[in-house]
Amino acid sequence: MLKQANVDSQELSKVAGIPEAQLQYVSNCASGMGILKHGETIIPFDARVRKNNIIYDLFNTNIHEIREKNNHV
Repeated sequence: MLKQANVDSQELSKVAGIPEAQLQYVSNCASGMGILKHGETIIPFDARVRKNNIIYDLFNTNIHEIREKNNHV
């Protein structure tokens, strides 16, 4: 799971069984943070990448940034 609105993350917590303490990884978090869940295993992750890194361009899904970059090419 990636960033969610607070209401959505509360519902996901109930449905997916994610502890409140780990909701910080999907509630009001930075892009690139989230939670992986497989069975009973929950792994919070922080995979943020600086914008000046070539990897950022490969994985960026922000349509506004992509459009702006393509307009400057």
